[in-house]
Amino acid sequence: MPIEVTLPRIDVDSTTGRIARWLAKDGAAVAKGEPLFEMESEKAAVEVESPAAGIIRDITTPAGDSAPIGSVVARIFLESEPYEAPKGEKNTAPAAPVADRPARAEPTVSSHPEARHPAPSGVTTIDTKPGEKPYRPRATPLARRLARQHNISLEHLTGSGPNGRIQRRDVLQATNGADRRLPPGAPIGALNATWLKTGEGTPFVLIHGFGSELGSWRPLIADDSLSRPVLALDLPGHGLSPLGAEASFPQLVESVETTLLQLGIESADLVGHSVGGAVAAALAASANLSARSLTLISSAGLGPEINGSFIEGISRASTEESLAAWLRLTVVQEERLNPAFVKAIIRRRRETDTQQAQQRLAAALFPDSTQSFSIRSELDRLSIPVKVIFGTEDRIIPAHHARGLPGTVAVHLFSNVGHMPHIEARRGVLQLLREIAYRKE
Repeated sequence: MPIEVTLPRIDVDSTTGRIARWLAKDGAAVAKGEPLFEMESEKAAVEVESPAAGIIRDITTPAGDSAPIGSVVARIFLESEPYEAPKGEKNTAPAAPVADRPARAEPTVSSHPEARHPAPSGVTTIDTKPGEKPYRPRATPLARRLARQHNISLEHLTGSGPNGRIQRRDVLQATNGADRRLPPGAPIGALNATWLKTGEGTPFVLIHGFGSELGSWRPLIADDSLSRPVLALDLPGHGLSPLGAEASFPQLVESVETTLLQLGIESADLVGHSVGGAVAAALAASANLSARSLTLISSAGLGPEINGSFIEGISRASTEESLAAWLRLTVVQEERLNPAFVKAIIRRRRETDTQQAQQRLAAALFPDSTQSFSIRSELDRLSIPVKVIFGTEDRIIPAHHARGLPGTVAVHLFSNVGHMPHIEARRGVLQLLREIAYRKE
């Protein structure tokens, strides 16, 4: 029996998904775990991998089309399994039966430089025999995306992962570590940043919390209701941003500030979650950046208490199951957790050193289950609009930290919401951000 390839659910709310690009052709041999297609929903984009090894057949949803979540978009047949095209449909696969196809030969290492395009010194080139499927190097989905962004041929890279699999670090080494999505000439030390939305006017700058990454903001802005450009970035030691030698709160602030200035951003509406909120507050008080407003969501830096077990657990989690267990503490409505987001963080940890980096940061920022920094003095000095948002059921940072703030600070408490108001109370948080976006200067 063929194995069905279905359109997976990559976020909580979407009911349909769009196939942006097929990476495998109908009738081609595929390996288990090999990316088959790129899928987009309203809130996320992922590569969908093959559930089994065999021949991919009956691709029913072409690139650019959408289909309901759970619908069958292709089938995987064993190489020895007989195949008959569905009635009424054209068989776009090769005419020869699968059983008659020649066995796939293993790629052979060529000792003749002229056999293929010249490769860089010290790099092994690989030949394929006439009529054989072109060799496709083993690589992680992230490595493939980075290679496409930088127009790098994976055939010319040596993988450092298990069984020679090419990983992110191998691609970055080929680009001298310059994958930061910043303008040409930006220093290597800049943080990974990307525009989630483009447009005119003062940008919103979104800074995520501890253990997260910039992709956590995508659900918030998915409906495109903000009229301003939106930039999100990965804090040091998170996502695609390296930590560097120093692990400290001032270093987090300095790294974000440097990145924004390198991007030419001198004025912004700052939005931060948890630790990112504390970083945003410190930036707002900086003389080098003109903050138009400040929005703090479940912000750190307002009191000493923090759930130390959560910080330790999330920084050490190495499997999807363990990470998801800790992330459940951040919400009241567990169905709001996005399995694809959990999977993406674990995949990133396996391809980078973010797990070790976050353990270093946890020790520096939260010694003995306390917050080693405070932003209350910064809030006292600010003359810009400031909004502080908390969920009343926050189990990571208690909502009572919002007490005793300056009278000019607007405090918004959402009932039956945990540490992630921008996920659980998305519409309410968006309304507050729209008030900022439409505010007259």
